[in-house]
Amino acid sequence: MTGPVSRRNFLIGAGASAFLASVPVSAFAAEPSSAAPPIDAPPGLPVEWVPAPYQQTGSDPGSYGNFDLADRPVSPALRFIVIHDTEETYDRTLQLVQDPTYLAWNYSIRSRDGHVAQHLETKNVGWHAGNWWFNSHAVGIEHEGYGAAGNTWFTEEMYANSARLVAHLAAEYGIPLDRAHIIGHDQVPGVAPRNIPTQHWDPGPFWDWEHYFQLLGAPLDRGTLGWGRKPRIGEVVRILPGFADNLQLVTGCDTNNPPICLDDSPKPCNFVPLHAAASADSELVRDKGKDPSGKPATTNVEDIGARASAGTDYVVAEVQGDWTAIWYLGQKAWFFNPHSGPKARVVKDAKVVTAQSAAPVFGVAYPDKSAYADPADYQAVTPLGYTVSPGEAYVVVDENPPTDYYKAWTFDANTPNDHIDISQPSAHVLVNLGHRLAFVRKADVTVSAAG
Repeated sequence: MTGPVSRRNFLIGAGASAFLASVPVSAFAAEPSSAAPPIDAPPGLPVEWVPAPYQQTGSDPGSYGNFDLADRPVSPALRFIVIHDTEETYDRTLQLVQDPTYLAWNYSIRSRDGHVAQHLETKNVGWHAGNWWFNSHAVGIEHEGYGAAGNTWFTEEMYANSARLVAHLAAEYGIPLDRAHIIGHDQVPGVAPRNIPTQHWDPGPFWDWEHYFQLLGAPLDRGTLGWGRKPRIGEVVRILPGFADNLQLVTGCDTNNPPICLDDSPKPCNFVPLHAAASADSELVRDKGKDPSGKPATTNVEDIGARASAGTDYVVAEVQGDWTAIWYLGQKAWFFNPHSGPKARVVKDAKVVTAQSAAPVFGVAYPDKSAYADPADYQAVTPLGYTVSPGEAYVVVDENPPTDYYKAWTFDANTPNDHIDISQPSAHVLVNLGHRLAFVRKADVTVSAAG
């Protein structure tokens, strides 16, 4: 679509550098107001109000920026918090969020001291995740830093204040404290196949999810069994590799200008690499959505195609000695999981989806045509090219996500038939498909207990 709808697929974070470089630095002053700023934060956490501008930028009703008015969590519902990094300095980040021709997110957090700025009321929809369904249902939090240099930028002060804020928001809006709802930008799927190769990968391999969830008071080993035995086929395992001692090879340069380049020494990371066979010498698995030519994934810092990150859940497909295979993007993906130092734990009481015939996979959960009172509002949905095939299984992370489309096409919130949530009873299931979340239609799959 044209106008603001297409702009909502722009996104800050790792992978956005070329676009950021094209935006001129300028000052955008907020209109003075005597009203108290609408801060949404826990008591005792200082938060600065730096408002994003809601302004018309052209004569067309759809020419405006840089967010959308809404009434969340009433409409649409709030289900996620998206963790980003800025790929910019903090000062530059604040300049961008105050630019009415750019886009907006809810909060920014500074690296050196964890200082928090809020830009949007939580009820309104920021343009930050590159997927309109997720934007509609998510709070976006930007963290100053660069994904390829995360171990330098992601300070303890940043982690601590971010966790205080996220714990508050999760409690206030009923958002589960797990890795399916407190997600990285790297877990947000593309809207359509053409969007998959350009979806962002922040906060990247150097964000310490296990430590972060400890600070949230929701350790990622909750709901899992101990380290006492190997996982069995059909069970669900949660990736828990640790961080400081989980040294992985991450190489190459990012797309910043100038780029940040890594040496070839293994570094503390939040993921386990996934191989095509039960051997460290085998190639990494392939992501046909990201690279339709079928090349294996790489160790490049921006290539998340063969990474299972901390806290994510997968179904065991096979076990060979110290190696465990999981179902991942339509294939068996193997990771080293020795009994002496396991990288995953078995999850209790998990649910999975299976299919009798190949079930298409989607990046959004929009309604079918019957839900739209005006046929011109209908949003066609394109399968992503992955499938859930017979014999495979994927972990259910939300059995009843909203099936809806939040229509916000014009600047004026009083425009008839606009700023409305077009919905129908939940027709989708949200699953961990690979390194990102994805939707399958309930009519195409069976939900059952794992194992």
